[in-house]
Amino acid sequence: MSLVELVITPLSNQIDPEKLRRVMEVKRFLDEVEYDSNAVDYDRNGGISFVRNRTPDEVVRDKKATCISGVFYSARELRKYFGEKMISFEPIIQKRDTKGRFCEVSGGIGHGMYLFKINGFYGAISKSREELLSFVPPEYKDIAFLVLSPQILRGYQRLTKSRDEIFLGINFRVADIRKRFPNYDIDPNNKSRGEMVLLRVIRFSNIRKKIPGMETYLRKILESS
Repeated sequence: MSLVELVITPLSNQIDPEKLRRVMEVKRFLDEVEYDSNAVDYDRNGGISFVRNRTPDEVVRDKKATCISGVFYSARELRKYFGEKMISFEPIIQKRDTKGRFCEVSGGIGHGMYLFKINGFYGAISKSREELLSFVPPEYKDIAFLVLSPQILRGYQRLTKSRDEIFLGINFRVADIRKRFPNYDIDPNNKSRGEMVLLRVIRFSNIRKKIPGMETYLRKILESS
């Protein structure tokens, strides 16, 4: 089985219906919530400098959320089933210089999602300005395959294209939400030094060397959208 077939072929066919029902309830609520772009401050280079997060109760009250606020809401609603884990993504992108030439390789706009696992299959849920980055169904035996899912890759391709950047790959990390944000229920902006474990860096290409297998995979995923 090829990498493309392995990642995009759904593997889960015996999902616990009660757990899935609870996940879908959270998804439906977050679908109705507005992405709070006013809560995100950017620096002069277009990177995120600060995010004003909301508690789960504030998300319910205001019907607004950032991705991390969506993580907090999901965690509160689903932690008795799946615990309090999150996955953080940072795309590797190539930017343009002041003359419009692609040159600088750096980290792009990050994104966080609540990580859950049903019957051995990973999925993720959050809020995003990009719809494809709001939900990944529980169909992936390995977290790396979730990162390589069509939703994540197409979602980041759209975001980087909208910012006139080239999408080269993804860093992803997993963290315990409670260790990272000890009091997220009442103080969502109090972040500790809790460990974010770098699981893997997935590159599709870089400036000096092409990576044919990964580039082919990315191209096939994007062409099938």
